[in-house]
Amino acid sequence: MAILASGSGTTGEVLFDKAVVVVTNNPDAGVIKRAKKYDIPCEVRMRKDYQENGKYSPSLYGEELIRIFKEYNVNFISQNGWAILTPANVIAAFSDRIVNSHPAPLDPGHLDFGGVGMHGLAVYLAVLNFARLIKRPFQTEVTLHKVVEEYDKGSLLAYTPVDILSGDSPESLQERVKEAEKKQNVSVWKKLEQTGKLVTVERPSRLILPGEEEILEQAKRQAIEQYPKG
Repeated sequence: MAILASGSGTTGEVLFDKAVVVVTNNPDAGVIKRAKKYDIPCEVRMRKDYQENGKYSPSLYGEELIRIFKEYNVNFISQNGWAILTPANVIAAFSDRIVNSHPAPLDPGHLDFGGVGMHGLAVYLAVLNFARLIKRPFQTEVTLHKVVEEYDKGSLLAYTPVDILSGDSPESLQERVKEAEKKQNVSVWKKLEQTGKLVTVERPSRLILPGEEEILEQAKRQAIEQYPKG
């Protein structure tokens, strides 16, 4: 597999034994040092270097990513802390073979904790805001899903509950979620090795209940305002 990461690579590291290459869009990303420690090639490709008519070209960037994946004979792609939208031509070339790890509950096709701005500490604060405003018990989750052309909208592959504790901060919740994320990544990719395919799962019920829609939007909006860069 190839691992796409924009940050430290802490959750992707558990998959390094399966990786033939790491790709990052961030020349200062901690994942570069992690990959070097494991003797895994790391390719740095910044979006600003792929422009057409003076603007970033997702198509050109995607062509370069595809070239890298072909060079390393990549079959599957794991996105672990990949902070940018994967180009459509990459998604088409690796249809149903790109997996994204998301550190919050997702419910594709319905309201959830995905989308623009839901990364970094912002997504954890959104979950905490929501849990404190609603009138029922609520757990957060880590989720794995197939990658499509919209942020966090692909079919679910797995979701693992994580308790929210009294007094949790975005930082403390993040630490527990990351541990669950690592275990979930290992489990799903181990199943792939055994079966040769990615099996989707369905939720038995909706994440957001009727009457909670505005609460969710408020929780996400306030979190993004506090952590505009994630």
